[in-house]
Amino acid sequence: MLSRAKLAIVYDPSSAAYRKLQPALEAWVRGGGKLLIWDPLSRAGADSLLEGITFWADPAHEPARKFAYADAAYPLLTGLSGATIQTGPLLPGMRAASPAWRELAYTVVMSGNAEQYARPWDTFGPRWTSLINTVRMPVMVAREYGAGTVIVAQMGVWNTPPKAQMNADRLQEVPPHLRKLAENLMNWAGRKGSATDVSRVGP
Repeated sequence: MLSRAKLAIVYDPSSAAYRKLQPALEAWVRGGGKLLIWDPLSRAGADSLLEGITFWADPAHEPARKFAYADAAYPLLTGLSGATIQTGPLLPGMRAASPAWRELAYTVVMSGNAEQYARPWDTFGPRWTSLINTVRMPVMVAREYGAGTVIVAQMGVWNTPPKAQMNADRLQEVPPHLRKLAENLMNWAGRKGSATDVSRVGP
C-alpha cells in the first residue's frame, strides 16, 4: 500500500500496528513519502522518525486552552498562519525540538500550583520557583527526512466523531481551522480531496 501512497497518517504512535510498520514507514519517508503523525493524546515517544524531539510530561502544569499557528509561510499554514485557536484541555507531550524541526504551531502551559506562589510566602527551592514560569510547547512540527517529510501534530481531541460519509450539516461542526488544515494537507500531499492516495496506520 505504501508504494502507491503520497501521504500516510498515524493516529497512535504507541500502537503495536505502528511499531510493526515503523521500519517500512521510515524507508518510505526517506524515499519521498509524506508522513503525518496526528497524535491527539500525546502518546508519541522515542522513535528514529522523531529524533530531535524532547518529550515531556509534567502534571504540575495545567492543560492549555488555546494554541497558535506559527506566523510563517509553509504549505500546511496557508490561511492559518498567525491564527490563535481556542480548544479544550490540551497538554502536548513535546517539550522542545531540535533545529531540524520547524515549529508550525505552539501553546503555552501554566503552573497548576497557583496557590503556592499567589501568597506572600518565601520561595523554598528552584523547583518551587520554576513552577511560576510558563512553558512554551510545540503542538505541530515538521522535518525534512531524507527525500520526504514528517509532521507531528498534538492538537488534542476535537468532538466531531469521524465517519466514512458525512453530510453537509455534520461537516459544519468541524472547526474551520481543521477544515482548512485538512485542505492544506491534501494539497501538500499532491491530491485535492482524494482518499485513494492516503494510507492509514494504526487503530
